[in-house]
Amino acid sequence: GDFVFTDSLAIVNYVCKKANREDVLGNENVQSVARFYEVYGKVNDLRSAMVGIFYNPQFQELLQPKLDSTIHPGLKQLEKQLEGREYLIGNVTYADFVLYELLDVLAIIDKAILKDYPNLLALHERVRNIPQIAQYLKSERFVERPINNLSLIHI
Repeated sequence: GDFVFTDSLAIVNYVCKKANREDVLGNENVQSVARFYEVYGKVNDLRSAMVGIFYNPQFQELLQPKLDSTIHPGLKQLEKQLEGREYLIGNVTYADFVLYELLDVLAIIDKAILKDYPNLLALHERVRNIPQIAQYLKSERFVERPINNLSLIHI
């Protein structure tokens, strides 16, 4: 490639610009870019909160307090954000894909975690049914578990 860098959002930005798909970053106008980064930040904060306990040997003991203090309040915000929308800012963006992955992991942990969030469940299903994603999920390349690596075998 042109150069080496390792930050995931920087990589996504670079690939989207190279592929002329800046729409995935909310680049319709200045306001949509700001909205994209706002919701991406919220989703990434939730993801980071969960990653913080995923690798902890006391995962089971830490799960419910983390769900109550951080995850459910954040999911409620995102549920409200989706009211009247198919995706977080209207059109599908990278933030929706990151949220999809988080919802997928939460459902693997316990499907009941998401039972009170119909808009989030609908987004999860909508992303899952994007033709390219649906094709990948049915392919031999898709591995449901381990989620990230063998360190997360307890999930």
